[in-house]
Amino acid sequence: PGGIGNEVYWYDAQTGGNLVAVGPTLETPVLTATTSYWAEEVYIEGGAGTTSQNYCIPTYPTGCSASDDIDDFIMAAAGINHIGSGCSTNGYGDFRNTSIIGAIQPGQTYNFEATHNFSSQWMKIWIDFDKNGSFEDVGELLFSSTSGSNNTNGSITIPVSAQNGATVMRIMDRYAGLPTSSCNPGGTWGETHDYTVIIGSLLCQSDRVEAVAEVNNTLPAPPAGDAAQQFCGNENTVADLDV
Repeated sequence: PGGIGNEVYWYDAQTGGNLVAVGPTLETPVLTATTSYWAEEVYIEGGAGTTSQNYCIPTYPTGCSASDDIDDFIMAAAGINHIGSGCSTNGYGDFRNTSIIGAIQPGQTYNFEATHNFSSQWMKIWIDFDKNGSFEDVGELLFSSTSGSNNTNGSITIPVSAQNGATVMRIMDRYAGLPTSSCNPGGTWGETHDYTVIIGSLLCQSDRVEAVAEVNNTLPAPPAGDAAQQFCGNENTVADLDV
């Protein structure tokens, strides 16, 4: 069968464990002790890595110019690590044709975290599973906030029946209330991001290889020995210097 090629999955254990990142490199969180991660090469069946559907562009009267934004969006196990994106023009960030591409599998659950630069932000997440250019079909709304916050944390679960191939994930943020629909935020302030995601079944995988992130908490020894001092002009000692 056709596939989208080789990929690298990173885990926090030699067997089982949590999938913490996807991609050729792993950016760890801040570590206070030496930590091991395990990488395995996988081959995923998924088809093409682009999508040509035209989607509605949500509009906000004000948008994210007052910091009602999606500044960070991280779904590490899907390979999405979008940091410090700031406010998109008119409150809409189209990131479909960029290097930010998610890799997800049917039946799997993916944790995410979003950071906003203002309080009381509410979010919804959709994926266009049937690739018809709409997020309003049954089963395509995967997450809805239950309260507003500066940070939104949660998870989405991909249906077992999800079609392989590339499609679009929409993340919509609104200040002080849930977005009304995938095309209409229903509020004055907020931001929307679109990302390409590739849905694919795992065909085969290699054995895991350990990669160690070493943390050295030992301070270097202070310098020892004598050092020569040189002065310019008529100053002969430190006391003669004008400061």
